[in-house]
Amino acid sequence: MAAHGPGHDLGWQGPFLQRGGGFASGVGGSGGRVQETTTPRQGAIEIVQPLYRGGRTVAGVERAENEVQAQRFRLENTEQTVLLDAVTAYMDVWRDMAEVRLNENNEQRLQRQLEATRQRFEVGEITRTDVALAESRLAGARAERIAAEGRLRSSRAVFREVIGREPAKDLSAPEAVDGLPESLAAAISQAEENNPSVQAAAFDERAAERQVRVREGELLPEIQLRGRLSAGRETSFAGSATESASIVAEVTIPIYQAGLVSSQVREAKQVNNQRRMEREVSRRNVRQETVTAWEEWSSSQAQITSLQSQVEAAEVALEGVRQENAVGARTVLDVLDQEQELLDAQVSLVRARREDIVASFRLLSAIGRLTASDLGLDVDYYDPREDYKAVRDSWFGLSVPSE
Repeated sequence: MAAHGPGHDLGWQGPFLQRGGGFASGVGGSGGRVQETTTPRQGAIEIVQPLYRGGRTVAGVERAENEVQAQRFRLENTEQTVLLDAVTAYMDVWRDMAEVRLNENNEQRLQRQLEATRQRFEVGEITRTDVALAESRLAGARAERIAAEGRLRSSRAVFREVIGREPAKDLSAPEAVDGLPESLAAAISQAEENNPSVQAAAFDERAAERQVRVREGELLPEIQLRGRLSAGRETSFAGSATESASIVAEVTIPIYQAGLVSSQVREAKQVNNQRRMEREVSRRNVRQETVTAWEEWSSSQAQITSLQSQVEAAEVALEGVRQENAVGARTVLDVLDQEQELLDAQVSLVRARREDIVASFRLLSAIGRLTASDLGLDVDYYDPREDYKAVRDSWFGLSVPSE
């Protein structure tokens, strides 16, 4: 504070800041001086409640709901893809194991054939050419067995990648799939209705439609209710208090937005058209996948029937050729050719069975029935609706339901 002597009248000095953040004022005169210090405090609460936003709130919620539905079907599609990959990996290992066994048996049979041919050559029953033929076939069988073992190792690596563990040393024979459609037309109808890719594309289109409504709502008036409550202490002088409350209805009418919202509406409509075309593309893709899976499954069924008959006939023919060769009616080459024909038929039968199982599961995937619940797997089923319900009406929070 400034000092003054007798006979000097300072009058009103005005407020000035004191240490501690307060305000002080002094009044001087012939009678003396008065000093006071204040600590201003002020606060306000404001609440805004939208009453009408041009329909954007409702459209935004519906868009989010459709996006959630689309993601659910994408999750189901991922589940089907994982299960189909697992079936394919299993059948590949099963097929390659069977081929290795067949090639090992063929190699052992040719080894015995070569030994018998050498013995007959030593006694002069056959020529050196017959021995060379037997040696050539044995070398070829050994090479094919090595190649089959390489394919088996590759299939095991894929199995480990997909399943997460090593396959058993001896996988059981696959079983036929039940519940497949009775006709191609029925399969296509079920696929177009139930395939998760088609369902996800449909919900994407609906979400895009709601987004158009959200953008259009920005061109409409808005109405909101604004409530404000404020209070202050010592804002003017010591002991002063102020309080105020107000409720105001505000109407905002957009007049000019520099063309921004209009361009966003056009963009949303183009995106909606894109989603519509993507839905049609998805439907066509699913239809093509269904037809392909159906034809592969049907052809593999017919191949299995024919190849089983071929294997049975080849076994009978091989036994007959061996007996004729023993009495000199057939050559060693005839026996080797018949053994190769039997091996080829057996390998083809194994591959046809693999194609049959994989195609049947691919058909199940196309019609939207290759899920853990549809297959009745003994696992814990995940229901995304539980997580959705847990956060549907949450106003705050950072944790997820699965934590």
